[in-house]
Amino acid sequence: MLHSVVLTPELEHQIIAFVEQWSVNNPRFNVKIARAHISRDDNSQPKSNGLGIFEVCLDMPGWENIRNTSVIVNKDGNFTIDESHSGDYGCAICLYGNKRSFTI
Repeated sequence: MLHSVVLTPELEHQIIAFVEQWSVNNPRFNVKIARAHISRDDNSQPKSNGLGIFEVCLDMPGWENIRNTSVIVNKDGNFTIDESHSGDYGCAICLYGNKRSFTI
């Protein structure tokens, strides 16, 4: 069940660490390292529905594009990945996928 969640610096750090670890442990990606950031709009606001779902950009070496995915912050404080709206469009922070952490 969704609930109101405010993105604090601590929560942002936890989400990023979770997504990076998830990608490294996901055999589909086959990567040893990843860098993530909370997706933000042109006004630097986090892309979120305000109800505990945050969009994240994930940059992995060897992948052609930055991958977008969503993280659900559950009421118990745990995180769940929601790939139903994943894509490769980036956000304002990574210049819509054009500013990479890794050289491909």
